[in-house]
Amino acid sequence: MEAVKKNLLYVKQALETGTHKEQSAIIHLMLEDVILSVQENVFKYEIPYVMDKDTYHFNVFVERSRKAKASILCDLHELQVYMSKGIYEKRCVVIIDKLFANNFHQNEIHQSISRWKNLAPKFQIQKKKMTIK
Repeated sequence: MEAVKKNLLYVKQALETGTHKEQSAIIHLMLEDVILSVQENVFKYEIPYVMDKDTYHFNVFVERSRKAKASILCDLHELQVYMSKGIYEKRCVVIIDKLFANNFHQNEIHQSISRWKNLAPKFQIQKKKMTIK
């Protein structure tokens, strides 16, 4: 994700300095690379649980992660369309700032995982590592 952040910072800097029209070809290639990187990216989480048979909440976190990834891709496609047409420069900066502010929609996932409560306090909480593509 570091390459994605670096490329988006470059695009944001080009928008803020006004050189995005001269660098439109480079920016277009960078955004294509960013979108492909996010599509191939695998998100990793540690999800708490108590017993092996009570893992019904795993699906909730998996679906939330997929929704977050779809939101990232939607924002990036919107950014790509605006940049290719050369319109809504301020909106492009807002999209990039929003992605950085909520850590590419990962803060929402981590908050929902941390809100999970153990309803069987006599059992010890275990954590399962999950990778979501």
